[in-house]
Amino acid sequence: MLPYLLHVWPGSPCVRTIFSLGAKLSRSSANWLLYTFLFVAYIFLVRPHFLWGSEFLDESVDLFGFILALFGVWIRMVARDWKLEHGSKGLVTIGPYAVVRNPMYVGSLIIGLGLCAIIGDLPFLVLFLTCFAFVHVCSVRSEELFLSQKWQADFSAYRSSVPAWVPSVAAIVGAYRQGAFRFLNLKRSFAKESDSLVATVVGACLLEAHEDYLVEGWSAARVEVLVFVGLAVAFVVFRMVCLNKELRRWLSTG
Repeated sequence: MLPYLLHVWPGSPCVRTIFSLGAKLSRSSANWLLYTFLFVAYIFLVRPHFLWGSEFLDESVDLFGFILALFGVWIRMVARDWKLEHGSKGLVTIGPYAVVRNPMYVGSLIIGLGLCAIIGDLPFLVLFLTCFAFVHVCSVRSEELFLSQKWQADFSAYRSSVPAWVPSVAAIVGAYRQGAFRFLNLKRSFAKESDSLVATVVGACLLEAHEDYLVEGWSAARVEVLVFVGLAVAFVVFRMVCLNKELRRWLSTG
C-alpha cells in the first residue's frame, strides 16, 4: 500500500495540486500539521482496546511497537550523523544514504509505524500512512528539486541508482558490511536527534497509559498508568533540564 501512496497515487492531477501547495510548507510546519491532525484524530476516533481481547497479545504487540519506534529513532540518528559529517563536502551518497535516498524520512515512518502498533487500530494505521504520504512526499519532492538543481548530473545518477524509500535486502547487507550504519560521532547525533528520541518515548508511554486507563479502569491500571506517565514526565524533564542549549552545543562540538 505505501509504495502505491508514495509513487503511483501522487500522479493524479488533484493530488499534484495538493502536493504543490504542501511543498511550500517548511518541514517543521508540515510536521506540526501532520502530528496535530493525527493527535486530534486519535482522541476523537480511536477507542483503545486489547487486540483480539487478549491482554498478553496486546502487551506483546505494544512491546514490539516500542522497539520498532526506537529502531526508527536509531535510523534517524545514524542518518543525521552521516549527513552532518559529509554534508559540507558535497552530495551525501554514502553510509545510510547509499541504501535509500531519504533515510531520515524512513526513520520517521518506522517511528510512526511503531506508535501505530501500540495504538492497535487498523483504520488509524491507514490514516497515518495516507497523511505521511501527503506530507513527506511534498517535502521530499521539494528537497529533491533543490538537489537536482544544485548537483545536477551527480544527483541524477544518484537518483537512478538508489531508491527513495524501499531498499533492497542486498543493499542493506552490503551497506552493513561496509559499516554504513555505525555512528561517526554519537554525541553529535544524540544532540541533534534528542527531540525525536524524547518525543517517541513520551508518546509511547502516554499511549500505553491512555489505553490501560480506558480499557482496565483507574482502579485496575493505576500502577501501570502512574509508571508510564511518570516515565513520560521524567523524559520531558530530562529534555528540558539536561539537554539545554549549552549542553547541546557542547555535544555538537564533540
